[in-house]
Amino acid sequence: TENGYLPTATSNIIAMDSAKWVYINRMGFVDNTQSAIGFRASDSTFTLYKTGSILQYLRIGKLCTIPATQSLKITYVAGRKSAFYFYIDDNVGTLEVSTQAWTLKDTKVSVAIVEWDFYAHPDTTIRKNYLLLDERHTDAMDRKVNYYLHTTIGTRYQLGGQISGEQILPATASSANNQFKIAEAEIDDEDVSHILPVKGEPVTASHAWTLYHRTAANTWVWDTLAVPYTYSATYITYENPTTGAAVTSQNSRYVNSYILFTTAKDSARFIVVPGRAHFTSLALAQGEDPKLFNWTGFNLPEAVIMYRCSWFTGSGYGGALGRVKLASITTVSQSIASTSIPYPVESDPIYVADSGAIKDTLDAHNSRINLRALKATTISTTSPLTGGGDLSA
Repeated sequence: TENGYLPTATSNIIAMDSAKWVYINRMGFVDNTQSAIGFRASDSTFTLYKTGSILQYLRIGKLCTIPATQSLKITYVAGRKSAFYFYIDDNVGTLEVSTQAWTLKDTKVSVAIVEWDFYAHPDTTIRKNYLLLDERHTDAMDRKVNYYLHTTIGTRYQLGGQISGEQILPATASSANNQFKIAEAEIDDEDVSHILPVKGEPVTASHAWTLYHRTAANTWVWDTLAVPYTYSATYITYENPTTGAAVTSQNSRYVNSYILFTTAKDSARFIVVPGRAHFTSLALAQGEDPKLFNWTGFNLPEAVIMYRCSWFTGSGYGGALGRVKLASITTVSQSIASTSIPYPVESDPIYVADSGAIKDTLDAHNSRINLRALKATTISTTSPLTGGGDLSA
């Protein structure tokens, strides 16, 4: 040392070395306000828009620049459901696409996922043949942290999303009484916050709700629903836990359906997934644990099982599809990514099912440590840049 200080040359070397470690193996966009994404179904083209004067990303710790807006058209087989993964895997901002997902152990900077032909509704006026998932993670974390969070914790609920307008065991059974509204919500996919716009209370129509369900043990398909549960000509249905087949319930039983919050755009931001059994009491129905479901084949990588809706059947409830009344709504708030591992389930917001009241325990968020403290990036799930129609409000 010189008078207690490091020599200038040594100090500079240490500073340079420290700067190197700041960016080691960092992968992701520097600032998501510098870009936007969109997909045009008419010609199956995905676009990464440069919205400002500069668009930068880090790849393996190197700061890189995307010079201009880029578009890429996918090649698909009509009627074949496919997932397309858009990414950058060089230092000059070249947009690429593959049907093989990135591993988070490779050198690819993820951009977006398009699930093509995910649902072919017979009514072409409301058909929507793709899902757009935003995967523009930032450089707020290194790749190992990204991999760990994605595979263990997954997407987490943060704020909002309260249900209102629900009618618990109303005097009259009707499909209209089985509808409700979902407030604007925020869910966090690791370092990226997604704002899910309000879902207004829908009228009972064939495409009021978006359904994701199984037709075989590990096969998931999309559909739409008039009400937030599946039903047959007689009663509400649930899925056989082993085969995935729809099973019709019977009189005086409780059956669950689940509301999931996702990072998908438009109607698929809130989806319905059926329960796996029927029960003789409300307490037993509320004890059904979706974390124990078989989620193999579930092709939404970022989703939160948010609410459990418990429905009560009655032979005299013919005024409602599935012959049910809503008995309760309880909070689950469990990430799909962590359904197979022990993980504490968050309980906010607390939903008091039989009174219809809801309490937001926002104080829990004041003490919660998350990556937004490092880099806050908010992505809306609706964008004027996206094409195609919307299956529901």
